[in-house]
Amino acid sequence: MLLAALLGLASASQAQERLKVALVDEPRVGQDAPDFSMPYLTALGPGPADQPFRLRAELGRRVLLVVTGDPEREDAASFWEGLRTMGGTVLPDDLVVIGLVKADVRRTQELAGRVGEGVKFLPDSAGRVQRQYGASGKVEGVRLFLVSDLGRVLYRARGFRFDSASDSKGLRDALGGG
Repeated sequence: MLLAALLGLASASQAQERLKVALVDEPRVGQDAPDFSMPYLTALGPGPADQPFRLRAELGRRVLLVVTGDPEREDAASFWEGLRTMGGTVLPDDLVVIGLVKADVRRTQELAGRVGEGVKFLPDSAGRVQRQYGASGKVEGVRLFLVSDLGRVLYRARGFRFDSASDSKGLRDALGGG
């Protein structure tokens, strides 16, 4: 009887263990940025199929990861327009800029064509990678993650806007531009 009770307790414990849900929060400054690998698109079309973008492959370079929802949302469209028109004065030339967009390939390619060269766009219609960066369900606002050349998060911002002096200053400071 004692053995049956212990076995019952063990199986109840295993059932509880399977029911645990891990909540993924966005990575914090100082933490390693979650690695991922995905095909990418540029203004010129898809990147080589055998060479998807992989965050860990960019070690040695800084990466600005821009997480947005639907590219037609006003906040996302405003961000990409701001990047296109102001990006050269804010962002260093050696920075790798990645747009992680919650859209299919066709809509992501249209966005890449509008934004122009200098950005690799990753269509994440299912939100798999976005969840690794704390965005689940409907992505609200624009999230930025500046990843160091060692793969650690240097800066993060939710609801980033180029037309906000404090947002722009925060990014410039993180990039080392004062």
